[in-house]
Amino acid sequence: MTVQSRNIVRLEIGSTELNFLMLIVSIVVFVIIAVTAKLHVLIADKAQSNSVYLHFALQSRRKRSIA
Repeated sequence: MTVQSRNIVRLEIGSTELNFLMLIVSIVVFVIIAVTAKLHVLIADKAQSNSVYLHFALQSRRKRSIA
């Protein structure tokens, strides 16, 4: 009887640890996805601002060459 109860307790501890591990893994995956999305947005914003800057730089160069 005592051996069975020890096994049951051990199984419960194992499942609790497994649930905790799964929680940690899901949080880590969520953080990785969020950071990747944020980096993607930052890179896109930077590329867009660079193209706007390039557009104005080319326009000012054209104006100088015409004048």
